[in-house]
Amino acid sequence: MRRTVSLAAAFAAAIALGATDLAAQRSSERRVANPGETQFELQLLRPSGGPVVPIFEGWYRNPDGTFELSFGYFNVNTEETLEIPLGSDNFIEPAAFDGRQPTVFEPVPESDRRHWGAFTVTVPADFGGRDVVWTLHARGQTLSVPGRLTSPAYELAGWEFPGRSSVSPLLRWTADGPGGRGPRGITGAARQARVGVPLDLAAWVARDAEAGIDERPINIKWFKH
Repeated sequence: MRRTVSLAAAFAAAIALGATDLAAQRSSERRVANPGETQFELQLLRPSGGPVVPIFEGWYRNPDGTFELSFGYFNVNTEETLEIPLGSDNFIEPAAFDGRQPTVFEPVPESDRRHWGAFTVTVPADFGGRDVVWTLHARGQTLSVPGRLTSPAYELAGWEFPGRSSVSPLLRWTADGPGGRGPRGITGAARQARVGVPLDLAAWVARDAEAGIDERPINIKWFKH
């Protein structure tokens, strides 16, 4: 299956909130929500002027014994896209894991209310109880979320779906290139583009479920990093 989309440079960034001390904010945000709770306040939606909330979605084990920590985000604005460049306002700790997070945050989607699976961080098999913390800062407010392996309630199916004899669709950048599946996906070579000129991106997707033929459509979601 081949899907092509066009991307155009048409993004704006602005958020306005009161100043918050980084250490104090960390102490309140540095947690994983318990089952039935959320990591953010649900009554935040507005057309513009609101923050982007980093979200820890969960973790799963890779076949080689390493682990994936999956992150998404909640842009509370229904009409405003925000840009937060990598650096002091958008970073991951420990620094060894910094750089895979997005810098462009699209408005809240109408269906899911937030953006799922924006990126993952791969940690070693012996990572233990340490945290991977994603921090976003804009207009005086800092929001952080920890990713950790110590909460069983946050364990994800990953790219396999036990009991259904199926796995996530396989994604390739070229028809015969290397593939990846699940939240981790694959990372391709850098592409060059000019401002205001659309860039076509193509992806080849295949479903190889063992249990019969699944004819449901496969949806592709692009994140600009």
